[in-house]
Amino acid sequence: MTDVVGRGLVGSSISPLSMEMHMHMFGAMYGVNGTLTMMVMVPYLRNSMRITHSNGTAFTTRSEGVGDIKVGSLWRLWAIQAPSIGAHRFHFNFSASFPTGDIEPTDRTPLMGGNDDMRLPYPMHLGSGTIDFYPGLTYGGEKGRASWGVQVIGAIRSGRTSNGFKKGDAFDLNVHGAYEIVPKWVSSSLRFAYKYWGNYSGADSAITKNVQAAYPEKLGGLRLDMLAGVNFLLPEFKGIETRFAIEGGVPTVSYTHLRAHETDSYLVCRLL
Repeated sequence: MTDVVGRGLVGSSISPLSMEMHMHMFGAMYGVNGTLTMMVMVPYLRNSMRITHSNGTAFTTRSEGVGDIKVGSLWRLWAIQAPSIGAHRFHFNFSASFPTGDIEPTDRTPLMGGNDDMRLPYPMHLGSGTIDFYPGLTYGGEKGRASWGVQVIGAIRSGRTSNGFKKGDAFDLNVHGAYEIVPKWVSSSLRFAYKYWGNYSGADSAITKNVQAAYPEKLGGLRLDMLAGVNFLLPEFKGIETRFAIEGGVPTVSYTHLRAHETDSYLVCRLL
């Protein structure tokens, strides 16, 4: 959950108080050969935003549904392994997402007389509305019971949506390390995740500007998260190896134009 403090933009009679974002990611990976791995990811999103009006009225808006479906590839560029230096692997990442997420969500609000016809602001969208590309590089290393890695991923939007706006490009940097507490079975991890996302350009004319979150030129920001986790390798079943991971994190640095501070934390569970 994110606590949001609006900065009183001129012309805004409505301010966001908090926003909750929940994502369920369904994915599959297939190793084509020793060099190429293909993957597909289907997100399901639930968003809710608590809002207050200048007259003291408070209400909540919601959006829910399938987000942008992503198809990706992981190419092994180079790998080396030796007892003296451990194992080192370099990969090239390339993915593309398709505009399957709703960019015109609506909900009932007191502003529209209780009718379901108010288009919600940009943070409540379920997708970008464009075909997006995600190039990146991944490095992973391990020696003994320790492992580490660095990943850089960019997000490039292909153009404007049919509603006249373009979501800002983005950049993610992840640095992580892990250590096997119980060799081969249980490991602990620590990860730092830096995210930058640019402002929108253009605007959807159907989104009313009396909502602070409806200003596309004020939606850029950055944040640095620190996350700790535990990873389990479950007993093999019929030749299938399964890993279960739990990771939780908090932001250490966070800034956006619309938020004076963020105090959100989150928990992620993965079954691989």
